[in-house]
Amino acid sequence: MPSICDIINELQLLFHLTLVSKDNRRDTVVEQTAVVNAINFSKFISYSPYNSATVEKLLGNYNEKPKISSLIELANALENFNNDSLLKFPRLYVQETSTNNWVNLLYPETVKYLLKEVAMIKQEIIENPALQSLARTLRYFIRERKYGYADDIRNARKDSRDFEETIAKMLREGRLRLEQEEKIHLPTDEEMKEVFRLANEDFENTKTALVILAFSFPSKAEEEQTVEVQHEV
Repeated sequence: MPSICDIINELQLLFHLTLVSKDNRRDTVVEQTAVVNAINFSKFISYSPYNSATVEKLLGNYNEKPKISSLIELANALENFNNDSLLKFPRLYVQETSTNNWVNLLYPETVKYLLKEVAMIKQEIIENPALQSLARTLRYFIRERKYGYADDIRNARKDSRDFEETIAKMLREGRLRLEQEEKIHLPTDEEMKEVFRLANEDFENTKTALVILAFSFPSKAEEEQTVEVQHEV
């Protein structure tokens, strides 16, 4: 029996999504609409159960509204390989799927797909230990719902000092948090030199990988390393 993804791949289907609400007079009001190419989503979904679970969270259910803003950016990234949309998607996903008591991040497997298959970033950048180390620091602030550092890095231009200055500011705050006995990982000086070397060679892909990696759940090994660093300090 073919799966629904196999069937969709053979057809030209579009999903029309509409988010509606009731106004003060109880009239139905259309808040947002989106038209999504089903083929792009079917390839994304069929690649991994983690991708499928990601889309499921965005589509909502009887009790939860669909996350239209996230769906639009994800669709644009998958269909047009739009890097701006790819960078906006993780931020929107985290904001729209988190609750008051829980910050929901992207699955690492989904992040790897987005970086490798959509952004087409080299494996050497994605898996660079120094870049992953800095992403762990940025992830700390994202989990604190402090998105400013991620936003500033995302919007940084190669012809400015925004990238370096934002990272320096983040690390200064990170050191203060560490002095206050917060459980935060900080990269070494050598790791920072490596990150800036990567940025000099391939600024856009380094920036993209850093931001998107930070919006993903850490691996168990990363969590254990963070605890070990605290004990050493």
